[in-house]
Amino acid sequence: MAAYSNYQLSPSFRLDQQYTNQAINQLQNFINTYPNSERLSDANALIDELRKKLEQKAFDSGILYYDIRQYASAIQALENLLKDFPETSRAAEVRYYIVKTEFE
Repeated sequence: MAAYSNYQLSPSFRLDQQYTNQAINQLQNFINTYPNSERLSDANALIDELRKKLEQKAFDSGILYYDIRQYASAIQALENLLKDFPETSRAAEVRYYIVKTEFE
C-alpha cells in the first residue's frame, strides 16, 4: 500500500520525480518479497508506467539542452537516456538528435 501511495503521489514528468523513484523501489521490493502474489502483474504494470514517465523526463531534458544550444550537455543527456532505458521505443529518434547535435 505504501508503494501504491507513492505511485499516486507521483507527479507529472515535468516535476521532481522523488515519489516516482520511491514508488519504483517499493514496488520492486514488493515483487522480490512476494514473488507468488496475485498482484504481481499489477505491480509490474505500475513500474512500467513509472519508468515511462522517467524516460519522458530524460528525453525532454536532452531536447531542452539542444534547444538552448548546450550541445555537449544534450549529447550526454541523450546518451544517458539510451543507457538508462535501452528498451525505449524512441531509440531511433534519440540517435537522430545525437547525430543532429554533433553536427551543430
